[in-house]
Amino acid sequence: MKILITGANGQVGYEFVKIANAMVAGSISQHDIVCFDRAGLDITHPKQVDAVIVKEMPKIVINCAAYTAVDKAQIDKNTAFAINEAGPRHLALACKAIGAVLIHISSDYVFSGDKKEPYSETDSTGPGSVYGASKLAGEIAIADVLEQHIILRTAWVFGEHGNNFVKTMLRLGSERDALDVVGDQYGGPTSAKGIVDCCMAIVHQISVDIQHEDRWGTYHFSGSPYTSWHGFAEAIFRQAVDNERITKAPKVNCINTEQFPTAAKRPSNSQLNCKKLLYSFHIYPDNWPIALDHFLRSSSL
Repeated sequence: MKILITGANGQVGYEFVKIANAMVAGSISQHDIVCFDRAGLDITHPKQVDAVIVKEMPKIVINCAAYTAVDKAQIDKNTAFAINEAGPRHLALACKAIGAVLIHISSDYVFSGDKKEPYSETDSTGPGSVYGASKLAGEIAIADVLEQHIILRTAWVFGEHGNNFVKTMLRLGSERDALDVVGDQYGGPTSAKGIVDCCMAIVHQISVDIQHEDRWGTYHFSGSPYTSWHGFAEAIFRQAVDNERITKAPKVNCINTEQFPTAAKRPSNSQLNCKKLLYSFHIYPDNWPIALDHFLRSSSL
């Protein structure tokens, strides 16, 4: 089965590139995966999207392309919506034209973060930032156009490629004796590799008989157990010392959101209930402590 990946230069897309390279090397042969970065496929240009999709004729498109500069989006709204709303719509229309499936990576930021319990897929959305609004608009655009879709909301992504919280903590931890980290925002750290493994597990299951598939819709996939940014930071430093990535962990001071102002509002609750994905596809949440340990052991950073 042919799978087309967009956003190959991002955190999640990079992990798909690694799978594609392994296929070329002969160690994986189940699927034909073609990966495009923005230079090869800019999803904001509908004619380019149509041309690439028709040329490649994939059975499944996995959209990893996204505008993820959360604070910058507050003043760069047009670009954020072009990539996060218009882009997914173009892909959905192109997939519909050839009968392909679209798997789209979305975000916890579609929620306000005001709920006390983990968010389920049926909870009301209410983004508090431009970035969150653009991601929600992308979800709506896909659902309006294409029945054969899977929207996968995730949170707190970390991986080998690109910028993320784990890399930032390791860099700052090597430079300072103490750090201030927010302790009143909660969520589930999620590895980029875990997201890719989740997508591929979905692909394997729906590829059996796409035409009679009845599990289309929105799902949540994130890390377990839930923690705060402060708790995540402490785990990063503890494991980094154990893996000899740093010699000594800095002191991690717990502060509140008001003490760390940002241009865009962060959800205080980014906990995602992943039971629907487990029930429908038998996919468990990402065990982020294990994923973090693997990341620290294997990544060159």
